[in-house]
Amino acid sequence: MSTASRAKVAVAAAVQAFDAGADIVELVVESARGYAALVTTEEEQGQLLPVLEGLMMARPKAVVAVAVRHAAAGRAAVRLGAEILNDVSSGDGLGWDDDLAKVVARTGCGLVLRHVCGRRREWVAEGSMSSDEVVPEVFAGLCERIMLAESADIAAEQIVADPGFGAGRRVAEEMALLAGLGRLRQLGRPLVVGTPVAAAAEGVEAGRARVVASHVAAILAGVHLLRVRDVAVAREAVSVADAVLEAGNRSRQRHELIL
Repeated sequence: MSTASRAKVAVAAAVQAFDAGADIVELVVESARGYAALVTTEEEQGQLLPVLEGLMMARPKAVVAVAVRHAAAGRAAVRLGAEILNDVSSGDGLGWDDDLAKVVARTGCGLVLRHVCGRRREWVAEGSMSSDEVVPEVFAGLCERIMLAESADIAAEQIVADPGFGAGRRVAEEMALLAGLGRLRQLGRPLVVGTPVAAAAEGVEAGRARVVASHVAAILAGVHLLRVRDVAVAREAVSVADAVLEAGNRSRQRHELIL
């Protein structure tokens, strides 16, 4: 399939996601998972920009996030209409390309700072963490990344924190992080998560129930934005969580879905 054909397919999928109710669509070339292959700046721009341009033509008012490693791709994406940059530099937190911080500071776009354990060979070599170690490690790492961003003249209001589910942790560590998400509210920044869901041998319905349960747990812990694969399932979770919050006399909050 040609680059142009792949871009058309990707644009159609993004438009479908917006029509299904996604608040934000994120375009990704390089996964932020710890075992993903690194991409060059040429590859990043060549794959990302045609999709973004086509999407902005189809949905001019859409809120689009782009996951980038290189400043050149981030700068070009913002010029085309992207409102949020997600730094996927694994464990480096704006340290891979120093100019990426300058792009965010100068344009005023949103910035997602994600905690990642490092490249796969690094976290495998380190071994597993105990349940008590996971949340403090993530909290300290995100604090460091936030301070780094603010020292680069990026306003606090531009920053969203991502604890990095699926980015180099084992299942038990992911569960410990989900249980301790409330601690991360002390960062003072909105939280975005794609919650962990172990493969369900029981079938599709069991898997759907696991997704709803993990989303509800995240929302009750104070998460503002959810990365989702199925918007309809996520809406179910939001309605359940909001009902629980109201029953406990806690105010409902605005939840946004990223697909």
